[in-house]
Amino acid sequence: MGQAVNEVWRVGTLLVWLAAVAPMAEAAEHRMPMFPNADSERQGFLRIINHSKIAGFAIVDPCDDIGRCGRISLTIDADETVHFNSDDLEMGNEDKGLSRGVGSGTGDWNLRVVSALNLEVLAYVRTQDGFLTAMHDVVEREEDGHYRVANFNPGRNEMQASLLRLLNPNGRTVEVAIAGIDDKGLPSESVRVPLFPAAGDSSGRQGFVRVVNHSAQAGEVVVAAHDDTGRDHGSVSLELEPNETAHFNSDDLELGNEAKGLSGGAAAPASGMTK
Repeated sequence: MGQAVNEVWRVGTLLVWLAAVAPMAEAAEHRMPMFPNADSERQGFLRIINHSKIAGFAIVDPCDDIGRCGRISLTIDADETVHFNSDDLEMGNEDKGLSRGVGSGTGDWNLRVVSALNLEVLAYVRTQDGFLTAMHDVVEREEDGHYRVANFNPGRNEMQASLLRLLNPNGRTVEVAIAGIDDKGLPSESVRVPLFPAAGDSSGRQGFVRVVNHSAQAGEVVVAAHDDTGRDHGSVSLELEPNETAHFNSDDLELGNEAKGLSGGAAAPASGMTK
């Protein structure tokens, strides 16, 4: 056949595209892991390039940090490039082909773009001074099952803070272990406490942990609690100043204690001890 001819009918809110060409290829999926919300000091910016010689549409499924998802669609002409930002995503922008938005979300967004067109999808984070950082790449899983992040700034570098974003696309809860290795090849330290009685211990015993920071810098200690059955009861964090010593007991672990710098509390074990 000759050049493709696209005809458009609009019936109410239904937009129907008919193209005098062979059926398009199966839809491809593009995932953008980080797209800031409209209330953030940063702004998400999405750029979609249509490398096809025909017009069509793309479906954009945004999901926020608690898993609430929405859906919008964009019509794209042949060889056209379209773009929108966080405000457009949440509030809509008819000038950019978004007749409606998905509303405000909790936390930031991750985006799933699906289309049968030959698209190139690029995501960026734009700061208030206009600086753009690419957000369309993710850390790939290696053969041994690990994900390795080549560069992550230490906490003392407050002017260039690094942010690790974890997305779980599965319908089940997973546990992630994170370890850091510094420029000298030294790994982050973990200490295992094999026995720590629960707050409601039947024998009246109480656990007591003393944490000493021998470093000349402040930092955070994460305490993960597991009972005798191996069940994970969550974690609490403990802020330590340089050379500071902190301590907590079974009640503090389970109930939290702001006076001792413990954020939140771990769930009480159903049976046995905590470790």
